[in-house]
Amino acid sequence: MTNIAWSEETQKLYQENIKNGFEFRNLNTLFGHVMTTGKPVIANDPVNDSRQGGLPPGHPAMTSFLGMPIYSDNKLIGMIGLANRPGGYDDKIIAHQQLFITSCAHMILAFKTQRDRRSAESNLIAAKQQAEAVNKAKAIFLQISAMS
Repeated sequence: MTNIAWSEETQKLYQENIKNGFEFRNLNTLFGHVMTTGKPVIANDPVNDSRQGGLPPGHPAMTSFLGMPIYSDNKLIGMIGLANRPGGYDDKIIAHQQLFITSCAHMILAFKTQRDRRSAESNLIAAKQQAEAVNKAKAIFLQISAMS
């Protein structure tokens, strides 16, 4: 989750949760509806929206909501949630965000690729160290065997 701070109160909330983030486990929410349907969600009266299932403790109130799925090769890889735009949201705003959504998809994929590369490098280093330790133990064993 990115910085949701638009006031001193929400800045404090963000700072308290920046390390671990918010966990959205309840998919019976506006956020969850985006993830389970893979479609944009517009809720200009979220309190009375039938898809609204509440907010996590401490989450700021929402007066309007726009959730947009992020796809890569027809696979849902993320979502963006915007809230509290004066006047709400509409399909025109969704259309204007498509370049941004595409850019986000590229950034998510780049992040995952970098994370996977770092993990593979770490695994290779560990395997190399283990092989070197085995070779060292083998050499010592052979030295001891030759002396006997």
